Amino acid sequence: MTKLGAMGMDVVASTPEQFTKTIKDDAAKLGAVIKAAGIQLDGN
Repeated sequence: MTKLGAMGMDVVASTPEQFTKTIKDDAAKLGAVIKAAGIQLDGN
């Protein structure tokens, strides 16, 4: 098992365009969760 696999991550080969889409999709999905939960950054 790889170090990333041990942390629960899946290593996937993709093109730069696919990687960009994944990051944008994840940011949109997680952003909605963060907003719904009222999570804010600590200014410290």
